[in-house]
Amino acid sequence: MVIPGMMSGDSSTAYLRRSLEASGFDVRKSGITFQTGIEATRFGSLQARVLNIREATGKKPLLVGWSLGGLYARALAHAAAKDVAMIMSLGSPFSGPRTANRAWRLYNLVNDHSVDSPPIAIDVSCKPPVFTIAAWSRRDGIVSVASAQGLPEESDETLELPGSHFDLGTSSRCVRPVIERLGRVPE
Repeated sequence: MVIPGMMSGDSSTAYLRRSLEASGFDVRKSGITFQTGIEATRFGSLQARVLNIREATGKKPLLVGWSLGGLYARALAHAAAKDVAMIMSLGSPFSGPRTANRAWRLYNLVNDHSVDSPPIAIDVSCKPPVFTIAAWSRRDGIVSVASAQGLPEESDETLELPGSHFDLGTSSRCVRPVIERLGRVPE
């Protein structure tokens, strides 16, 4: 399941999802049409979606979250570890101060809570109890490298990608290494 970032929805992940499907993955949308931030009701809907995917396929889904979507993926892996195979965050600001990105002021403006006080009490900087990959880029331009790469204990692996924040799910030079890495799911 692919989870989109802030100020976007499933339409923003179309290229990434099509590329994953073309590589043989059974890809599911998140069901998000547009999101501005973390919401408890959306988190509950995503939890139900993860469980439905597992029940329908008999397999634990891999979660790929782009930017804010990666925070949801990390939180879902904490809350429903028995139902998640692994996660990959793409340029997600999970480590360090929540203001280590260029979007935090916009986030605070359009939500009824600040980036420092989300309505979900899960520390996304803690490594989830599933295999976790943090994909990041030196050229991100929105999220700081340190925030998206995290500390060694906050993920099992990191993956450097070559594009800007908006390239992470829309550029073949970023999507190809994501697909290649997801193709090697740990046992």
